[in-house]
Amino acid sequence: MELIVTYVENKPAFARKIPQLTENCLPIMMSMVEAIEEDADWYKNIGDEEDKDEIEDLVRYGEESMERFFVAMGGNRISSTVVSIILNKLSSDKWQHQYSGLRALALLLSCAEKSLATHIPQVLDMITKFMSCGMQMVSWAALGALASLCTCFAPTVQEEYHHVVLPSLQGLMTGSNQRIRSRAAKVMWLAERVLAC
Repeated sequence: MELIVTYVENKPAFARKIPQLTENCLPIMMSMVEAIEEDADWYKNIGDEEDKDEIEDLVRYGEESMERFFVAMGGNRISSTVVSIILNKLSSDKWQHQYSGLRALALLLSCAEKSLATHIPQVLDMITKFMSCGMQMVSWAALGALASLCTCFAPTVQEEYHHVVLPSLQGLMTGSNQRIRSRAAKVMWLAERVLAC
């Protein structure tokens, strides 16, 4: 995978001409992210500092590879293909698939502003659906995607969709999981800070 990602970074114009490259590579990178395991102590990282998580190197590498791939290929050029793959993952009953789908979405949002700008309601619906799911790590990933949405599409999200965003965050800020509460508070602060600017 490193060879392919490096090639895409160095020869993006040629890489874009390779048939089915995204369709073949993205599922492999997402499968790396899906190697994440449920950690009984995960919720104890109250400060929500990702670098303190004991995440498998494969998971971290999968996320880094996706980000590099999206940027090199041009998120706007491949967004429709990527979203289709993400939707397939999010429709799965396996929480690891949902987690990888939301992590991929968060990464795509930062490099596909132009192509996704007209789809904010659908993306927001996709995210909020998983914010209050039973699996805390999926909720955490959904909050990360919401943070990306609020940052990359500010102030549109804050001005036009606050009636969706704020109640969703407020509900999580009163939950029992300290780490989810902390992340929800960070996203709330981020949304308000961007709007204030």
